[in-house]
Formats: sequence, structure tokens, C-alpha cells
Amino acid sequence: VHGGSRIMSQSHLISIAEDPMLTTARESKRASMKQREVTETKLIAAIEDLLKADAPTLITWMDSEIGERFRTFRYAFELHKIDGAVFALLTESHLKEMIPTSPIGDRLHILAIRDKIVRAARMARRNHIIMEGKCFVSPPNKNADFILTAAALKLVFASAGETTISSTTRQTAVHTYTDHIDLSTMEDVDVESETQTIKVYEDVTYKVVQQGCLSSKTVERVDRVCTGERTVGIAKLYIRLSVETSIKEPAKDKEGHDISTGTKFLTLTIDPFEMGEKLHTEMVAIMEELRRVQI
Repeated sequence: VHGGSRIMSQSHLISIAEDPMLTTARESKRASMKQREVTETKLIAAIEDLLKADAPTLITWMDSEIGERFRTFRYAFELHKIDGAVFALLTESHLKEMIPTSPIGDRLHILAIRDKIVRAARMARRNHIIMEGKCFVSPPNKNADFILTAAALKLVFASAGETTISSTTRQTAVHTYTDHIDLSTMEDVDVESETQTIKVYEDVTYKVVQQGCLSSKTVERVDRVCTGERTVGIAKLYIRLSVETSIKEPAKDKEGHDISTGTKFLTLTIDPFEMGEKLHTEMVAIMEELRRVQI
């Protein structure tokens, strides 16, 4: 909706008008992911606070976590100023150097806590939502919601289908499918600007008199009227993958066998251009960071 008017794409690259059930399903999925994002954001904040903690704060937290197992190292942590940042780098050789006669069990408990914190921090950052929006994906030439995290580009597709309950009853169900594309499998991503001519529609309400046998009544009707055309800028992201990936829900034959075909090339069409350009910038930054880690 733009300025009170409804716009429709002439070339149907991005379908604005959509089945209300699909829209509801997408909104429900988006709300669920938003709630999960809030939870993950709190988790990230808690973990990062711990990794930034000074030595006294860390020592108090370790006492509450493993109690008696930490007593052997409490003074050593104070003496060597082991704060949150240093704790993440701690190894068994460091612990043995601090207290050569320390029990192996105590050292292993401390290292287990360290591994749990570091792993949780890594996973929380990987799942943290950086950006989300709507796009048109080719293949499979379908509308989708995109969700970018530090680890993957998620494409959420929705489709409506009918299920026969009885000879006279049918139930319409909305099915969503999420495809995860690991950013480490992306070799390259380019963006280009493209102009698109769209028709602008307005909803016009008018009254109609319905004549019955004995009486008449006035009802309101709404027609969509084209009021002109306008040119908008959209973004096209061309993604090259290192491995073939099946996009959209896997296709199956009558026997239930997977007959999906993979692709190494994806095109995402995003309106407006600024959103597509931002997605490109974020993806390139993450890909470069992943390559530095691998090196």
C-alpha cells in the first residue's frame, strides 16, 4: 500500500496481492521468529556480560555454578586476574600452571563450564536475526520471506492446499517451508538495480441498490480502479553457491521419492532497492568474516 493506493506489478516479479491465508501464515511465522529473536537477544546479552565480567564477578559466578569444585582455584583466579575474556581462552595447561597439584576432576569441571559458555555464545550469535523482509526467489519463482542470520539465509515459503475430510467437507490448510542456505556455501553475491513500471490502483467504494421481489436494499461495493502508472527501483541479488541446493519444499513423485533438482544460482528480487542493497552489504560482510575464520 502506497499513499492510500494499492500497487500491483505489471511483470508480476513481486506479487503484492496474495491469498489472505498465506499472509496470515507468514505473519504468524514472523511473530514466532520475532519472539525467538527477543529470547536469543537476551541470551546473547547475558553471555556477553559474563565474557566482559571482571575477575570478582566471574569468581562469584563460578562459585554459584560448580561450588566446591571451584574452591581449589578461587585464590588462583584472583591472583592471576582471570576475568571473563581470559576465561574464554583458558586451557588445561593454564590451570596446571596455576596449581600443578590440582585434581583432574576440578580442572575438567572448569573447562566444561568454559566450553559451555563459548559454545552458547557462538550459537546465539549464529542464530541472531540481522535482517528480514520479503522477496521473490528464482528458482522456484515464488514469493518468500527472507531472514538473514550470522550463519544462514533463511527463505520461508507458504502455500495453501485443500484437504478432503468427507465427500462434502474440505479444509484449507496453509503450509510453510523454511529453506536454510548456509552462508559458508556462498561463493559470490552481486546486486544490481532495475526499474519496474507498476500500475497504481485505488479502492473505490460505491453504493448499489439490490432490488428484491418485495423490497430493495442498498449495499456497498468496492472496485479496484487503475489511476495511473509509476516507476520504482528494485534490487536483484545474484547468488552463486559452491554446492547444489534444492530451493523450496522438496518435490516428490507418487511413490514419495525425492525428485528435487538442485541449483547453484539464485536470484532474489527485492523491493525497494535500498533494502536489497542493505541485504547485499550485510551478506558480503558475513561471508568475508567466515572466510577469515576459515583461514
